[in-house]
Amino acid sequence: MKLKKHLAQGNIIYFHAGEQQVSVADNFHYRWLSLNGIVQSVMLNRKPWQLTLPHQLAMVLPLQFFTPKNILELGLGGGALNRYIKFLIPKSQFTSVELSREIVACYTQLFNPDNHTLNIINSSADRWLEAQCALDFDWIVMDIFLSIEDSVISFHMIDNLLYKNQNQSLITLNLPNENEQKIEVLLKKLKLFPNIHVVYFNVPHYKNIVLHIIPITLMSEFNNKKTASIAPYKVKRWQYFWQQGIHL
Repeated sequence: MKLKKHLAQGNIIYFHAGEQQVSVADNFHYRWLSLNGIVQSVMLNRKPWQLTLPHQLAMVLPLQFFTPKNILELGLGGGALNRYIKFLIPKSQFTSVELSREIVACYTQLFNPDNHTLNIINSSADRWLEAQCALDFDWIVMDIFLSIEDSVISFHMIDNLLYKNQNQSLITLNLPNENEQKIEVLLKKLKLFPNIHVVYFNVPHYKNIVLHIIPITLMSEFNNKKTASIAPYKVKRWQYFWQQGIHL
């Protein structure tokens, strides 16, 4: 049965109506988090670490080249990335910045079946970034959902990320619903930054664009094409997907 059909057959187990409507539903196979009626994260109950949505694969493709030990995620959601990374790299340190207390509660109670340790900072991403002098992470992932009408792209936030990162970390952006004009402006802007390489993916059948900003200092690892964390049977498939990206 296709995922879409599964998600039409669930029971609501959590609901909160505030500035943002947060709900959780599940059935025998899946549990999923919705924001304002839009599914944001899906967990396979028998394999909670498994990625279930196409854009998530595009986000984790760099793991075929490097093994991050310290990860920062801006936007917790249902914790899919955290569960996957903890399964793949058990000793990794994971920090997530999440504004919504309801989402934090949902993750803690309903989306962390293996009780992984996660440092959760209850703050807006832009406010937290403003307060940092520098960022010391191997991998920074921005995966923020606002609403279907709102833009995730904050040029000020991305400037902050690049400036405070100081070309040390890989940065991954998931842009779920951006218009072409804003994407073009962002890509032109990134071309002006020195010492980075940009790869982005249009996710088939979805509106998501996943963009990786790779420091030149990491490119030697990427060019060597050595698999870092993934299982051997995934290597050729992941290498093929990486080649489908648009390299600037």
